[in-house]
Amino acid sequence: MRPETVFLGLALSLAVLAAGCASTQRTMPSFQGDLSAAATNGTDLLANSTRSTLPSANGGEAVNYTKERVELIASDGTKLVGSYYDSGGDKGLVLLHQLDLDRSTWDAFAQQAQRDGYAAVAIDFRGHGESQGSWRSFSDKDFQDMLLDAEAAATYLQQRGKRVTAVLGASIGANTAFRYSSIHHVPAVLLSPGLVYHGIDINDTTSNSSTLIVVAQGDTYAYTSSQELEQNNLFGQHDLLVLPGTAHGTYLLGQRNVTATILDFLEKNAK
Repeated sequence: MRPETVFLGLALSLAVLAAGCASTQRTMPSFQGDLSAAATNGTDLLANSTRSTLPSANGGEAVNYTKERVELIASDGTKLVGSYYDSGGDKGLVLLHQLDLDRSTWDAFAQQAQRDGYAAVAIDFRGHGESQGSWRSFSDKDFQDMLLDAEAAATYLQQRGKRVTAVLGASIGANTAFRYSSIHHVPAVLLSPGLVYHGIDINDTTSNSSTLIVVAQGDTYAYTSSQELEQNNLFGQHDLLVLPGTAHGTYLLGQRNVTATILDFLEKNAK
C-alpha cells in the first residue's frame, strides 16, 4: 500500500471520529430498547431505569430524561410491560402502538414530549412485546380488551402524580385511543385510524373531546376511514392532517413535521 493511501485513510478516520464526538454533544441520547431488570407491580428500581439530560426546547434549563421499565396489571389480570418517561410537570400522555409492533415505536416522540413538559407511559399491548399473550391467537374480544391496557397505563400515570391530559394511538392503537377518549373525555391523537380493526369498531363511537387525526392519503383504508369518521361527525373539535405517501401508524411520526404538529395540538388542547 502506498504511503499516501495510508495517510488519507488515517485522515478520514480521524475526521469521522471528530464528527461523531461533535454530533454526540448536539443530539439527544438514543435508547435502544429497555434494560433487563424488572419493576414489580409498577414499583420502579433504579437499576431498571435510564437517566440522561436533554437540552431544553426553548433554550432554558435542561430537561432531566428518565425512561423506566415498569410492569402493570390490567383490571382483568393481564400482565403488561411499559416504559415510563418522567417529567417535572403534572401532564401525562398514554401512548398506544399498532399491531405487531411494541412500545419502543414511541421512544423518539416521548423524548420530544418530555422537552415540552409531558410525562408518558407507552405500553406493550397484551399479546405484544413483553406483555402477556400472543395476539396471533386473539379473538375480537381480546383485541377489544386492549382498552383495559390503556386504562392500566392511565392509572399508572395517576399513581405517579400525573394527570392524563391526552391519549395517542396508532392504527389499532388509534381505535383504542378513540374509545378511551370517548369514555374518559380527554383529547386524542389518532394516527391512521380505521372504521374497524380486528373487531375494534368505532363507526358509532363519539367523542366531545378535541381530536387530531393524522393519515397518509395513500394508506387507502385508513384514509377513507378517516374521511368517513369526519363526515359522520363522530368527533368534537378536531383537525385532520392528510399527508402524501403510504406511511401507516407511528411511521407517520417521521413525516413532514408530524411530531411538531402533534405537540402543537397538545399545547392547545391537553390542559
